[in-house]
Amino acid sequence: MINRAGPQLLPLSLEAIDQVDVDSLALGLFVDERPLRGVAGLIDWRMCGLLSRFIRGGRFSGRGAERVLIPGAGRVAATRIFVFGLGARDDFSDVVPSLKSAIPDVLVAAGCQRVALALPGPAKLVAPCIEVIAQRLGGMLVSIFDADGKLRDWLDREAG
Repeated sequence: MINRAGPQLLPLSLEAIDQVDVDSLALGLFVDERPLRGVAGLIDWRMCGLLSRFIRGGRFSGRGAERVLIPGAGRVAATRIFVFGLGARDDFSDVVPSLKSAIPDVLVAAGCQRVALALPGPAKLVAPCIEVIAQRLGGMLVSIFDADGKLRDWLDREAG
């Protein structure tokens, strides 16, 4: 279970994205979710459509195991944005096992110090994945975006 004294759950908002105190943001993106939604949509907005341009230009699609590193360029609080492809929304459960190792492996190898994590998808799949990632990252994971409040609800039910 995610330690209540551990990573802070953040709402989906531009204010949270602008104020989160991290050097790196790790976010997931589905191949079949256009226009971009959630944290990915807000980051795309803040980055003046950079993620959308990467997608349109064929540099990134959101396929499972796909990864791209984008500099925050002063437009968001994080200096680095790690985008992980999640594949198709309906196949998300197939990608979850690989995310449990891929995300921490990439962030540790990159020398991240303070990370915020944003994974879209159903809480029953995302929460257990985040728990494993949180264990592997330890104190490096300081914030988790809870886009629709369902992650908090799921964690409260599991703790209760």
